[in-house]
Amino acid sequence: MSGLSLGTVVVEANRKSGSLISARLAMEQNREVFAVPGSVLGGYSQGCHDLIKNGAKLVESAADIIEELGSLSDYHLEQLHHRHHIQDNDICDLPFPSLLASVGYETTAIDAVVEDSGKPIDLVLVQMLELELQGWVAAVPGGYVRLKRS
Repeated sequence: MSGLSLGTVVVEANRKSGSLISARLAMEQNREVFAVPGSVLGGYSQGCHDLIKNGAKLVESAADIIEELGSLSDYHLEQLHHRHHIQDNDICDLPFPSLLASVGYETTAIDAVVEDSGKPIDLVLVQMLELELQGWVAAVPGGYVRLKRS
């Protein structure tokens, strides 16, 4: 779960808690780790105290998390934009742009692709196979689905 989020919040944890495993994994994945301090008497928050001693962000309210993750989410979105941006001219480099344009992100029947292209079905099937091999579309029950390309 820690790999799917920008940060992990540990609210109550003993020193041998599964929450600390998630926190350790989050640190290894360069994710933020937040900890809520608790009472020192019961021992139920000693893991959180250890996390804070080792660099986890102290959390007293939700505002602390929002303040920290606001700048992080902006950074991650900017990095995602730079790494996975598909330029508009990529579609022009395709051997069969009209076929790709007729295949949607939901299942598109081969009949619809043939009708949109105006080409004979045998030629459309050959070209769709080539697009599938290149990773642009996938054959699914009922037709084809367009794939995102990174």
